[in-house]
Amino acid sequence: MKNEELAAEVESLTIRNERLRDALAEVGRLLDGHDMIAEAIIEVRDALARDTKASLAGLDHNGLRLRIGGIHLSISEEHAGKGPVPLIVKHAGDKEPNLWATSDGSAVYRDREWAERADHMKTEAYREESERRMVASRLIRATVVEDYDGWVSIDGHEDEYAGSVGELLEKVRDRLTWDDVPENEIPARLPAWVHCCTEDGFFFDIEDAIRSYLDDNHHEDAADWIKDWDGLCTFWNEWSAKQSGVCSYMIDYSRIVVIDRGRYEQELAAAKAYLEQTK
Repeated sequence: MKNEELAAEVESLTIRNERLRDALAEVGRLLDGHDMIAEAIIEVRDALARDTKASLAGLDHNGLRLRIGGIHLSISEEHAGKGPVPLIVKHAGDKEPNLWATSDGSAVYRDREWAERADHMKTEAYREESERRMVASRLIRATVVEDYDGWVSIDGHEDEYAGSVGELLEKVRDRLTWDDVPENEIPARLPAWVHCCTEDGFFFDIEDAIRSYLDDNHHEDAADWIKDWDGLCTFWNEWSAKQSGVCSYMIDYSRIVVIDRGRYEQELAAAKAYLEQTK
């Protein structure tokens, strides 16, 4: 917690303590002479002092730092917008809990299982599992393309594209050599399959762009005042046709080229087994 936030909280707790102490003093004055009531007020004062000391230390039950900044609830449509929902939230201690918070306090769940899942989803292990499931699923669903001649990519990262399978293998081989991988180990480190790519040529809808501009910057009927839409479109189509050199290639996860049939089939079988195991 930042120093200014801590100072503000200390001040707030101190003010609360002083107000409650003043209120108890007033009650004591009004009930002066009633011994049992006076003892009860002393006990309340002591409890208040203990509570304030624990709050200032930022501690709750069992040394857990509990600062409830916000709890997100799923409210039914029948109640939404009909006023605040009354709640009681406290640490369960040794009692049976009816809610579970994630370990970082970012969310609260009715069941412990879901709180544990939410915690797990923030771990590096979960991210690695998700990545492995995604890669395995793509491999299983992908269509093998025969006699493919075009751009390919290993995983879609910028440095993993090449104009052909041969060019890509050469690029990977060079990288492995630079990393001092022994020559006899390089073949097994080369990809057994790669993804095909789709070609994305130059296309820009000039009319749609102008209409969007008019919607954002002019009155609703401004497009009706534009002259010669047909002339603009004719010019634009002719000009766009000259931009054939503007072309990009994007990975196509639905199609693959097999380079090493034996290793591909092994990886395919392993992917199927992994997904079956994680169902």
